[in-house]
Amino acid sequence: MSNPLDPPPSQVELVKDKTPDSIWKTWLYNLYYEVKNMISKDPYLVHAVDVIYSTYGDIVSVEEKKKDLIKFGRNEAVGTSKTTIMTLPTGQLHETYVSSDLINSIISDDNGDTQDVVIEGHTLSGGNFTFVSFPATLAGQTAVTLGTALSRVSRVYNDDSTDFHLAYSTWPLAPLFHYSEGVNGTRKHADMPTGIPNSYGKPVFFDVELKAKDHAIIHILQQCKAK
Repeated sequence: MSNPLDPPPSQVELVKDKTPDSIWKTWLYNLYYEVKNMISKDPYLVHAVDVIYSTYGDIVSVEEKKKDLIKFGRNEAVGTSKTTIMTLPTGQLHETYVSSDLINSIISDDNGDTQDVVIEGHTLSGGNFTFVSFPATLAGQTAVTLGTALSRVSRVYNDDSTDFHLAYSTWPLAPLFHYSEGVNGTRKHADMPTGIPNSYGKPVFFDVELKAKDHAIIHILQQCKAK
């Protein structure tokens, strides 16, 4: 058969072929999985895959990865009433939010975590939330006091300083690193920078790729000078 999903082999093909059973088994196997994929494929997942490709140009596959998306955790106590989908203590259905800026330190469960991170969250004053973002350096299993106490923490992420130092160590002289910014998290290059390249106190040359070209580079130099 030229195609796995061609019609089943005819009697003539079965007579000519020395192993007719294998032909039928192959055809039925392919038919089974094709029908299974058609039935089980969630249109919302298909749409999500299409949006990722259209927006970022990345080809992803839910079937190949075979991984669950548990960004916020899971809650196995979900019943007939509303429940927060996140990892919570046994018997607890919702997170209990603090009513003031009580979050004042960060600590890791791994004593080897000593990298720089960026903390994003909100302070609370007079019933109003104010977004803030600031760096912190982890000290393993020792609590580190935050520069700003928070009422909510949105996320904490590695600011790439570990990767920077690792790449830096492979150069025998001051390295040349590429710097660019995307528009709204996409791969489309921004016109002007919203930040500046971080050299972490090391001598570095940066190749800047922004649409405004010289104007953008001058802006970065002025921001560096202002610091």
